[in-house]
Order: sequence, then C-alpha cells, then structure tokens
Amino acid sequence: MPPIAIITMPLDPILFRIGGLAVHWYGLFIALGILVNVPLARWECKRKHISEDLVFNLAVWCVVLGIIGGRLFYVVQADQPGGFDYYIQHPQDIFATWQGGMAFYGMVFAIILTALVFCWRTKAPFWALLDMAAVFLPLGQAFGRLGNVVNGDIIGYPSTLPWAIQYSNPNSLAPDHVIAYQPASLYELLFSLALFGFLWSIRGRVKTPGLLFMFYAFLYSLGQFAIFFLRANSITILDLKQAQLTSLLVMLATLPVMAFLMRHYQNQSQVAGGGPTGEALSAATSASAVVAPSGTAAAGAPAARAKARRAGKPKPKAPPSGSVEQQAT
Repeated sequence: MPPIAIITMPLDPILFRIGGLAVHWYGLFIALGILVNVPLARWECKRKHISEDLVFNLAVWCVVLGIIGGRLFYVVQADQPGGFDYYIQHPQDIFATWQGGMAFYGMVFAIILTALVFCWRTKAPFWALLDMAAVFLPLGQAFGRLGNVVNGDIIGYPSTLPWAIQYSNPNSLAPDHVIAYQPASLYELLFSLALFGFLWSIRGRVKTPGLLFMFYAFLYSLGQFAIFFLRANSITILDLKQAQLTSLLVMLATLPVMAFLMRHYQNQSQVAGGGPTGEALSAATSASAVVAPSGTAAAGAPAARAKARRAGKPKPKAPPSGSVEQQAT
C-alpha cells in the first residue's frame, strides 16, 4: 500500500561553498548548539558560583576532544559500508566528519576524560562541572540531530508512515533517494529536547554532586536502547546493535555510581552538620558526666570549673561537707 503522504527532504547536505571550502548544514547546527548553550552556561555559573573562565576554558577542550572522540568511536565501531577495513584502506577519511558518522557515546566518554584531567590539574569541582554538562549535552545533541535530518545519515528502516522521510537530493547520505525511511534522527531530536527539559527542571532540586549527570547518562542510554530498534544499523549479538550493547553497559554502570554518590554525600552532610555520630558521642559524654562513679565525678570537677571560667560563668561552689568526695574517702 503506498503511503498517504511522506516528507521529502530536498536539501543538499552542503549549505554553500566558498571557493574550495564547503559549509555543511551539520556544522552550522553544531555551531548553533554551542552558541545557544553559552548564555545557559553563564546562568548556571552564577547559580553554582563557579568561575565562567574556568567553565569556558574546559568547554573549548571538551568541544575539540569530544568531536575527535565521537568520530573515532564511530570509526572503531565499523558500522558503515566496508566496515573498519574501509578506514584502514582510506585513513584520510577517518576524520572526514562532513561525510557523516559521529558516535555520541564516544563524544561523552571523551568529555568525561577531558573533564577529569582538567579538574585534576586545576583542582576544579569535577562532579559539579559534569552536572552542568548534563544539562547542555542533550540540547547540543538536539541541534546536531537537525543536521542529521538534513544529511540522511541517521535513518530508520524503510517505511510507509506519513512522517517517513524521502531524501530526494542526489548528494544526500541516505542509501536510496526514492525509498522513504523512518526518521530516526527526528526521534532522537525529540527525545533530546524532552531530556533537556526534564534535566533543566530538576537541576535545582538534585543536591548530590554528580547525580544529575548520572541521571542524564542513564536516561540517554535508555532512550538510545529503545530508538535503535527502529534504526537501520547492523545487528551484532543477541539481536542487538552495537549502540544498544553500549547503552546496556552504561545503564548498568550508572546504578552503583548513583548509590556511591548518594551515600558519600549523605556521609559528608552528617559530618558537616554534626550528624548522628557526633550527636550520639555528645549524648554519651553528657550521660557519663551525670552518672559517673564517685571518684570520676570528683575528678571532672576541676575541668568543669575551668570551663565555666572560660565561658564567663560564676565559679561552681565547692561540694558541701559530707559530699560524694568525703564519703569516698
């Protein structure tokens, strides 16, 4: 049955050329995503009392190394025609990002390692900075997926759905320019926007450092696991695709990290606020002073008088005749 209606994408992945330089839609949307995140980053810096210079210095490294990590992870996955052998035979195409192909997990892993080294060298708050990144990453990814919608490099299976996309431009990266495909990139775009909205709304209520980033990692992986059932990627093992296996590993890894962070933050809060351990010790000390044996109470009398003098209180009266001390003697 022919589709009732489909969406046609006539755009060329190349926006325009300046001499030998080609400006791609994908690059334009990535740049827009970075620009949109700048005022949000300044807002978060003020809210968290973190230096803007520190955050933007880290951001430069994260953008550069994140793109490199995302591309290398895509190449290593070998999820493209010819597999990994293609890049062995054509090493000049390893960093040809304009041809399509960027694994977001590789970008995230590279950003984490970059932030870890940066914070180790500058003594910056690692988990607080990752929490900031958790808000900006899905929004930046949504802009990147707009570029994928134009490119046709992230697609689903052939479909007759009314919102299926047909890439009619001959320069499109879609494998066929007549068949319509499920718009997997559009699904990921909508999911990224929803994830951004959720994380933005709870960012002030999540007090445990690092927990917001763990929420992002878990929810993003959950979304990837579900969406990849619709993406036309190669199946590896267990009838799952490479990204789905990575998603499962990330989700499993985030759970113990969440538990560790919450327990660590709770312990720190108890120590800082004189938690149960300190309160119990104080109570035990007071009780021992009240019910101590006769000799012990007498021994504590000079200390009590000295403490009273330091506090500006009147000196305690000496025990009357026939007191505990005399009885003990």
